[in-house]
Amino acid sequence: LLVVGRVDRPRMRQVLLGLFGAWQGAAPARPVGKFTDPRVRAKRGQILVVDRPGLTQAQVVVGWPAPSIRSADKYPLEVANALIGEYFNSRLNSVIRDQLGLTYGISSSVGYDEYNSRMVVNAATANETVGPLLIKTREILDSIRKGDVSAEEVGMAKDYLVGSFPLGVSTPGAVAGRWINGHLLDLGPDYLNAFLPKVSAVGLAEVKDVVTRALRLEESITVVAGDWTALEPGLRRAGFKDLKRVTIQDLQ
Repeated sequence: LLVVGRVDRPRMRQVLLGLFGAWQGAAPARPVGKFTDPRVRAKRGQILVVDRPGLTQAQVVVGWPAPSIRSADKYPLEVANALIGEYFNSRLNSVIRDQLGLTYGISSSVGYDEYNSRMVVNAATANETVGPLLIKTREILDSIRKGDVSAEEVGMAKDYLVGSFPLGVSTPGAVAGRWINGHLLDLGPDYLNAFLPKVSAVGLAEVKDVVTRALRLEESITVVAGDWTALEPGLRRAGFKDLKRVTIQDLQ
């Protein structure tokens, strides 16, 4: 339980103990299982197409496992993710949106949970440009994984992360959310204050090192949501032969 704001601490403590102080016991065991469902399981290199008849554009998601939030790779990966696709001038958006016009918007993100971390690229595009978008996205990610990262890009990504961080903790609710995540994930009492100095300390060599290991594209899964009849011909023309159609009924 976190209370963030302008409160009388002794009084607040008294109130909270009065409400919750008698609670006793331990949390129940939480068995960890791996979810699988043959209806949505994809083979390596296969594309899942969630059929949404009548849609004139498609949503594309490519994701793969990422290092744990407790890993030493966390902050270099945060910088790498920013230059890959977190902000408007990132590599994916600059090339695929601005230069090639293949999407209305494309981004990347890293998500962390207790037992699962993942890196995801997300884009929306017209049905006919899904194939070229996937090809170019893979080319860019492969290039970055091979070390095609400049000191200027790293500097811009760090400036973006450092500059936007205060906005992300500008409300009591945001501060409480960050603290509670740090507590639940056992990240220590300095988690909230560690972000700025840790990001600022990341160098080009660390980013190049982390992308060679964290961009696990060989383990990626690609999901496209859109009209199967419109998407299938274009994907096959682009060289994607192994497609798996999934209907809404399959997911019920």
